[in-house]
Amino acid sequence: MDAHATAVDQGRSIDVRAVLALLLAVASIALLGLAFLGGASTSRGTTELIVYGSPTLWVLAAIALAPRSLARHAIAGLAIAGYAIAFVLPAISRGDQSYPGYLAFVVGVQLVPIAWLANPAFLIALGLYRGAERGAAVIVGIVASLLAVTALGMPNWNGWGPTIGFWAWALSPAVLAVAALARAQDHPVPERLPDGSR
Repeated sequence: MDAHATAVDQGRSIDVRAVLALLLAVASIALLGLAFLGGASTSRGTTELIVYGSPTLWVLAAIALAPRSLARHAIAGLAIAGYAIAFVLPAISRGDQSYPGYLAFVVGVQLVPIAWLANPAFLIALGLYRGAERGAAVIVGIVASLLAVTALGMPNWNGWGPTIGFWAWALSPAVLAVAALARAQDHPVPERLPDGSR
């Protein structure tokens, strides 16, 4: 009877990844509906959210349905792609003016040096992800994203505001941290032996 009850429970269990994929797909369709209903009155920020957000949600839905190891690598790839694409996307804008991420990268070292440290921190997290230090990759990735968002506390934006490129840059390290966390759960690092080996 216990075996039968277990089989029934397994048949009724909810596939969380499938539900997540469905929710992401519905959110993507909702964004497209927002664009359709808003028409010409849609603000620039909303338009950017729709243009970049809707396809991203579909990609995330596909990742959610992928096998675990493939999903982990896809998340890491998404983090790397987001960081790279942030250099060509508009990072800040004011009215009709905008500046791409590569210019923000060049001047950011002078204007927001603490936030700029997210760049080397991301590269360190990426190196840790590739190696065996997965827990450190999670921590460094989160720290890198926190460093990036300190740019929002800059006292004098003079009407300039962050756009999609800034958010792609700021969130990429956090996405890499998620991939590192998934990797750590899939393949735990063996404990060190007394002689320091694994």
